[in-house]
This record gives sequence, structure tokens and C-alpha cells, in this order.
Amino acid sequence: MYSLCLDCGATNVRAMVVNEQGVIVGKAAQPNATLPGEENPEFHIWDADRIFKQLSECAVKALEGLDVKQVVVATVTTFGVDGALVDDAGSLLCPVISWKCPRTAE
Repeated sequence: MYSLCLDCGATNVRAMVVNEQGVIVGKAAQPNATLPGEENPEFHIWDADRIFKQLSECAVKALEGLDVKQVVVATVTTFGVDGALVDDAGSLLCPVISWKCPRTAE
């Protein structure tokens, strides 16, 4: 049995697959970075769709050669200080603002 661990950090997006003994049996990573805000190039935002795509690509790569039916749990960790406002349907109301954005200084 395997655990799939997904991590979205400020500098990298990663996936690791760990077996029952805690041994990493698959892994993949891609660089991650904020984008400038459309309204101000000094603003820092995250592209949630891009991050989801990167996590998916990393998961597929980390699972290469493994029996995906053996994945019994998945975990996701992200930056602890960034967030997003969503409506009742789960749609983003505004871009995901990074802690590095000057709008968060106050």
C-alpha cells in the first residue's frame, strides 16, 4: 500500500509516494513562483489552476511504474499563510494573494 503526498510550497510543487515502511518509492517536483497581479505588477498572486495542474503532473510522474490501485491515502500540504475567497459553489472570487504581496503588509 502507498501514501501519495502532495506539497505546494512557495518555491516548488512536489509529489512523493511512500510505502508502508516509510520508504519513498516515487517522487517528482516542479518549480513554483508567484505571478504579477494584472492590476499592479508589484502584486504577487498564485495561479490556482496552474498549481493544480503542476500537482497533477507531479503525482502522475511520482506514480510511474507503481500500481496506482495501491494508493490508499493522499495528503496535501500548502503554504500556511496564503488563502483564497470562494463563493458557495467553490469558485474563486479573486486571485489567490501571496503573503509576499505588498497588500498583505498591514
